[in-house]
Amino acid sequence: MFICVGAALTTAFVALAEGDETRVAGALLCAQGLLFPDDPLGVAAVAGAARPALDGLPQVSAGAPGVEAALLMQQRVAAETEALERALLQVLPNLQVAALSSYSWKQATGGAGPSSDALTGHFGPFLDGLLRWAFYVEAALNGIRQDDWARAGAALVTGRRVTASG
Repeated sequence: MFICVGAALTTAFVALAEGDETRVAGALLCAQGLLFPDDPLGVAAVAGAARPALDGLPQVSAGAPGVEAALLMQQRVAAETEALERALLQVLPNLQVAALSSYSWKQATGGAGPSSDALTGHFGPFLDGLLRWAFYVEAALNGIRQDDWARAGAALVTGRRVTASG
């Protein structure tokens, strides 16, 4: 599963670089489906846990096209990446409970719920990476829903960091 989610996020990242918004959205939905197979309640629980942090991030409208706009977008993606990392830390405990309470994650962990030692045991690093991906996928989808491609890009950049470090 970890490899498949990573591949879906890489596909979204490449599609974003190519300006293919439809493929970005499709790859993100694929990643979300891999993180929570046949578990819409798990998806909703994680989205609900992430929502307070994502709603707290400022909305910035896109500028006019051009070289200056491209530089401003790069700066905005960098700033948004840092904001998303802080936002994740803000909601991480609620995100852990939401994900570990979901049907699909209980099946994947052999029934280990939020009160278990799943995050500190041998599954810990694996689950931590999946939790971070779940948040960044939700953040990217949130950006797409709001037509905020800097947020979607920042979420994918930050998600790729999880892939690279894992």
